[in-house]
Amino acid sequence: MKINEKVKTVPILLLLALGSMGVTCGPPGPPPPDTCMMAANGAIATLEVGSGDSGTFQPFTDGQVIEFAHGGQGATMLPIRLRFGGTMLPACVQETSSITAHGTTVASDANPVKTYDAGDGTRTTKAIYLVIGFDEPQAGSIITVTATAGGQTVMRQLQVAGVPLPDAMPPPAPDAGMLPPDARE
Repeated sequence: MKINEKVKTVPILLLLALGSMGVTCGPPGPPPPDTCMMAANGAIATLEVGSGDSGTFQPFTDGQVIEFAHGGQGATMLPIRLRFGGTMLPACVQETSSITAHGTTVASDANPVKTYDAGDGTRTTKAIYLVIGFDEPQAGSIITVTATAGGQTVMRQLQVAGVPLPDAMPPPAPDAGMLPPDARE
């Protein structure tokens, strides 16, 4: 192989190596929705909306203080889960969920989603990620989370505690040379 051929080969090999190492523009967004094909209403008597944590279902209560999640690519989101009560509950249900702040819908989702037996006669969904657009509610704002499924609708008014920043770092200390003489130690 001649020197010119080696020089042309190096950039190509470098690109292939970087691609195989998973170098991308950042972590992926939220997981895809846990969707299904054949949504049914069943006999849903109650619907609750709660925290998107994967542990025991915790329903939201009016006035509850919540924190938004901050995704890997910078998106602000609120993961929620739904819990259904009734008889003959469906394994797949069409849901519509939204967040409203100051009269404006700032996030929404509408998908047929799978439901899972919670072991207590109810069924729950996995997390549904309501990704907030550019009109992000500020700390202290009151938001309304609305969920509709199986002919039932639930609304909860929640207070925004704040938005955690990814890898937040305190601001750097000022350079001692920039401080007034009486502030230097």
